[in-house]
Amino acid sequence: MKDARRAMLALAALSALVLAGCSPDDHTAQQAGQKIDEAVDRAKVATDEAAKKAADGAAAAGQAMRGAAKDAADLSKKAADKAADTARQGTEAAREASAAAADKVADAAADAKAAAGNAVEAVKAAARAAVATPAPPQ
Repeated sequence: MKDARRAMLALAALSALVLAGCSPDDHTAQQAGQKIDEAVDRAKVATDEAAKKAADGAAAAGQAMRGAAKDAADLSKKAADKAADTARQGTEAAREASAAAADKVADAAADAKAAAGNAVEAVKAAARAAVATPAPPQ
């Protein structure tokens, strides 16, 4: 916008100078019109160049934004993948710990069952011994 405004101001200044420089003795109205046309053409060229520079700058900025967005998306995906891996590892560790605890509980239960069986046999043996031993006379 500033370049276009500058071009218009330059055109107005050139037009004023051309008109001020035209005297009835030296130039005809046709020559003055040609100079004005040339000034307008130069202003159009300057405006076109400024517009092209602005468009190129906008395109470069857009490309940079796309690159930054792609980089951010890649980083986000990597972070999500890492979080998922960590969750899988935690789940696996918990499963392994649970399996080890279950094995210990099963071993303890087997030991308790064996101890209970031994206690029952000991009680039976004690009962048999008590029945087999004669009572002392009274």
